[in-house]
Amino acid sequence: MAFSRQTGHEIDCYYQCGIALVLSADGFFALIHSENHLYLYCICYAITFLLSAILGILLARKKYGLKVRLCRITDAIIEIKDGWYLFISQAMSKIFSGIGTTVLGAVATVSAVGIYSAIYKIPYIMVLFF
Repeated sequence: MAFSRQTGHEIDCYYQCGIALVLSADGFFALIHSENHLYLYCICYAITFLLSAILGILLARKKYGLKVRLCRITDAIIEIKDGWYLFISQAMSKIFSGIGTTVLGAVATVSAVGIYSAIYKIPYIMVLFF
């Protein structure tokens, strides 16, 4: 099993991502109650990644003594230009993976779309465990 060969540091990173996902899922259920809360959903979704990054920085500081240092704006612009195609590729895969739910929403009931969306996420959750 691949999990048994991982070091303790890698396992800590998995726990960190899991904590961020659990906290954001709690936020989804606690705050979002109707379709009018679309912007709130987007904020909760973005907080998942921010929370994971903050936990990663804290973990790196605690375990390795690393500190965050800001880069110059010109360096950031160069990195954005270099990574633009990778960003677009990842963004399009995210958009196209949700297109089935969007099309189904146009032709099916709300409950059918919700069931499909929940079942569709099960394989993605399983990937997180390995």
